[in-house]
Amino acid sequence: MSLILNLKNLLSPAAHSIVNYAFTEMVNNVIEHSDSENCLISADLDAYSFSFTVRDFGVGIFSRIAQYFELNNEEAGMQELIKGKRTSMPKQHTGEGVFFTSKAGDVLKIRSHHIQIIFDTRKDDIITGKKRTIQGTEIVFSIARQSKRNLQKIFEEYAPEEQDYIFSRTKILIKLFQEQYISRSEARRVVMGVTSFKEIVLDFKGVDSIGQGYASVLDRMIAHVKVDKKK
Repeated sequence: MSLILNLKNLLSPAAHSIVNYAFTEMVNNVIEHSDSENCLISADLDAYSFSFTVRDFGVGIFSRIAQYFELNNEEAGMQELIKGKRTSMPKQHTGEGVFFTSKAGDVLKIRSHHIQIIFDTRKDDIITGKKRTIQGTEIVFSIARQSKRNLQKIFEEYAPEEQDYIFSRTKILIKLFQEQYISRSEARRVVMGVTSFKEIVLDFKGVDSIGQGYASVLDRMIAHVKVDKKK
């Protein structure tokens, strides 16, 4: 795609590097996970930004994760996806492709069945919602043509040198689970699968309140890692 569209000359070096990474990761996800026989790819270039869309007609990204981890629904699958390191093929890879792609671009939209999630790096926010049901998964990635975002620095932020460049840091936006947190079971769901990380940011922005039982479970289940609680 890069050669055909002459992107190397139309994008900044930083944006070109990021597009190559993001496109490769998203297409590989379709090949390895979707069970789709077909994949539609499109690209759009305007005066300010470049975007591409990858559309498959398979099992759906959130459904795949929910099935593999035996979760109750696709919303829970979506919540697991954003943590990073959550993959249905752990022997083949670490499940970091979507995580780093969501950090590298300006906007990453993932829509599957009735769920849509938008990672907006410019606003440092994640937005979820329900849309008209579609088959499979649609991914839209966009970045400014003259972006100066450094892909290597993004890797180093979450896979630092002092931890042997292993993907060991993550951030969990608590509001994506629900606005009020009371029960222990809700806390267990939030930290499910994050014990493989060494550093975790728990972002409580937008959360009204938490219960004592909820807080105690969080502290106990992630006691072995460095935790930064933000609000």
